[in-house]
Amino acid sequence: MHNDHTPLEDKSPEEGDSSSEAPSSGPREAARKVSQESSPEGSQEGILRASRHYRRGNRFFASGMGDKALHEWKHAASIWRSAEAAKHPLRKGMGNLMAVLGLLITVVVFYNLLFTMFPRQDDDQMLLMGGESRSWWERFLDTGRDQQENWQRLGIREWWDQLRRSWKEDSSHHAGRREMGLPTVEKRWEDLLRRYGNWGPQFNYSMDYNLVSGYGLSRMGEYQRSVAIFEKGLLSTDKPEKRADLFQGLANTHYYFGYNLQEDGLAKYDLEMVRKASQAYEESIKIRPVPLSFGNLGWMHYLLGNYEQAIDYSLKALRMNDRLDYVRLNIGLVHLVQNNITESFRYYSAVISRNPPQEVYLGGITDLRELIRDNPGRHPFSYLMLGLLAAKDGQYDLAEDSLTRFVTSPNIGQRWRVMAMRILDQMTTTELER
Repeated sequence: MHNDHTPLEDKSPEEGDSSSEAPSSGPREAARKVSQESSPEGSQEGILRASRHYRRGNRFFASGMGDKALHEWKHAASIWRSAEAAKHPLRKGMGNLMAVLGLLITVVVFYNLLFTMFPRQDDDQMLLMGGESRSWWERFLDTGRDQQENWQRLGIREWWDQLRRSWKEDSSHHAGRREMGLPTVEKRWEDLLRRYGNWGPQFNYSMDYNLVSGYGLSRMGEYQRSVAIFEKGLLSTDKPEKRADLFQGLANTHYYFGYNLQEDGLAKYDLEMVRKASQAYEESIKIRPVPLSFGNLGWMHYLLGNYEQAIDYSLKALRMNDRLDYVRLNIGLVHLVQNNITESFRYYSAVISRNPPQEVYLGGITDLRELIRDNPGRHPFSYLMLGLLAAKDGQYDLAEDSLTRFVTSPNIGQRWRVMAMRILDQMTTTELER
């Protein structure tokens, strides 16, 4: 071992006994890496300086001057780190980037796991989105679940058709849901309206939630609650367009509240509900006169026995939209009840000549069958019109039965009887050719 007065020699750790006496960790171990990890690609000058300080620290340590040795080793380690940084300038930046990416991946994974374990109801999601179109990535992050189908903007009819189907499935398990402590469909809707109607994170101010909830309850058959919602909406807004929509919804709800479908496919009507429906429609057309509203008013006044008003509203509807063939059938029906047979036949013939969709014929056939049911023997010409529509629709058995009943009726006039018999002959020929 050297004493304090021995000249210090420039030795590496491997060249002297001091290397065996030096500690194997700490600043000296960090500095020692200079001689093991240096390479021509680094800063050569810095590496040489670090090596000189490292060996000087060895000599101080061998001479028993531990503080000075420690100082030299720290200095060597600092110079070496600077040299290594010069050798790999991107290492620090890449490290920071990897840290940021790791944090981002952690957040995304946690978010998706959260919404996978606690998924939103589909109804909530539709209300939250307000019907707007969003990208796949936005939908994925918002629900926590991958959605393969493309989101499409839905009208209120399509939206409620989907919602009604899901609610119908839920309602079949009402008893079980109550036993399990789960909310009923009605309570579920109230929760949705309370959550998104006032405090929703993405509240859609263009949507009238009283209108939506009123139609939804009506579709579920909750007519009284639907009426209450529409009336509440009317009290809460003075905007004409919204009031027109609410009055139309109220009219539809009153009408279907009084509409009772029988086992034979025919309906019976609560005329008090029909009267309320007509009043709501009349308020609606004051704000927004549309042809369908006039057509519906014509039908309701027919049910109420107000035949002149029924024809007046129906003609207004046709002047606004000439394609409303169901309105023509309604006018023909009113004329038939009033015993204006020529006018009635003209309107029924006009519909047949226009070749409307099958549902138009089916609606006219149903209306005539209800008239015959409610007024047995009073309107024999209803069989003629029924036979005409049934024959055009391809319901030959019904057409033959109706026309046969007509030609055997008294007091119908020879002209009409001959016409009916001719149609029967044509049907027979058609059937033979088939």
